Amino acid sequence: MNRLDVAHVRTLAGTDDVEIVTEPIDVVVAGNDTGDPLRPRTIVRIGEQYLVETIEEPDDWYMGQLTSSGIVCHGAYGRLADAIRAL
Repeated sequence: MNRLDVAHVRTLAGTDDVEIVTEPIDVVVAGNDTGDPLRPRTIVRIGEQYLVETIEEPDDWYMGQLTSSGIVCHGAYGRLADAIRAL
């Protein structure tokens, strides 16, 4: 996983309810017919939402929610600041 400054993310998000997730979590994109999981580089929890940066697409952040089977993302939202604004 990539190192990301949590203080920077808190400033962008305007909240202290931010965590850099370090434990492995399965991540998929909803509606992905192949069922291939994403390979997370960085996972950030902001409130109840999760932002996921993948190894294959650095600086392109997916947004999703935690379910019993992992994080289910609904799409990519661009750079971190753009994804946070979309929350």
